[in-house]
Amino acid sequence: MKSWKAPLMLVTSMIAWGSLYPISKHLMVTINPLFTSFLRYSIGVLPMVPLFIGERRKHPVPIPGREFLSMALLGAIGITGFALTLFFGIDLSTASNAALLSNTQPIFAAVLAPLLIGEVFDPRKLTGILIGLAGIVLVTTGGSFDIGFTGSSLLGNIVLLGAALCMTLYNIFLKARIRKFGVIVASFVTMGFGTILLFPCKGFCRAKFP
Repeated sequence: MKSWKAPLMLVTSMIAWGSLYPISKHLMVTINPLFTSFLRYSIGVLPMVPLFIGERRKHPVPIPGREFLSMALLGAIGITGFALTLFFGIDLSTASNAALLSNTQPIFAAVLAPLLIGEVFDPRKLTGILIGLAGIVLVTTGGSFDIGFTGSSLLGNIVLLGAALCMTLYNIFLKARIRKFGVIVASFVTMGFGTILLFPCKGFCRAKFP
């Protein structure tokens, strides 16, 4: 009975994540996408408050100021930075390009993790990632992908790669904080700070988005 639950949850997660790009492209015509991101992350962070309090009571491991600042910086990169680059990239490019280029995160991770945190580089893993990316290209574009190398489309694609890089760096450096403080504490602090930063960003970007 349990054998089908994990694949079903993974497929559901991929469908939900993939729908972000076309929906965002459509909504940003009338709604500031950074405000919707703020709401989305807020809805995700608020239920974590009691979990965070409970975790701190059970495991009151002190969080040094330097570690707290490092997690805040990770939130600025992985939450705020990702949202900014993603939506500006979608605006300049296409939803299909966004779906493809944001999925380059595993490739960035395979290359950067050995350099930044000393993970073992496995050529077989990279081969698998490249094959998977080829599949993403075919599924996303129906075999007729035109990534665009001129004008705003090129700039948008570069910005979208920046979004993938932001999330990659977030995931790589978050691992050490999870080992020290646990998943709930590290996730709550980084997501919370990144979410707070999104609110003023909405105001700064009114000239670009409604």
